[in-house]
Formats: sequence, C-alpha cells, structure tokens
Amino acid sequence: MTNDECEKDNYEKICMQRFDKIDRTLEYISKRLFLGNGDAPIDVQIDRNTQFRAEHDKQTQTQGNRVWTAIIGIAIAVIGKLAYDLLSR
Repeated sequence: MTNDECEKDNYEKICMQRFDKIDRTLEYISKRLFLGNGDAPIDVQIDRNTQFRAEHDKQTQTQGNRVWTAIIGIAIAVIGKLAYDLLSR
C-alpha cells in the first residue's frame, strides 16, 4: 500500500466515523422531535411553554385592563366633579 493509498484510507475512515456520528445525532433529534422516545417530545414541551406564556400574558393583560379601568373611572369622577362644581355656580 502506497503512502497516498494509506492517507486516502485514513481519510475515508475519519469521514465515515464523522458521518456515522452525524447520522446518530440526526436520528436522536428526529426521535425527540417526532417520537418522543419515552420522554415528552420537544414539540410537546414547546407547546406547554407556549401555553404557559399565553396564560401568563392573559393574566397580565387582565390586570392591565383593571388598572386602566380604575384610572379611567377616577378621571371620569374628577371630570364629573369639576363639571358639577362649574355648573352649580
């Protein structure tokens, strides 16, 4: 075996090892994304996180609506009081 053939053989072995590793990694990712492999699939976990964020945003929005309702109520009361005082003179 010549030196070039030996280098080519080593190169092919290294490439095949790397391709095998990439293939195993892709297989693992595929199982986690689509099959779950006994654990919750990644997309289910993402859905849970999305659902939690949506519920949190809804609660925050509801609290914000209450604050704005209170502010508007106070503003209307103040304006009403000022209008009453002006009209009662």
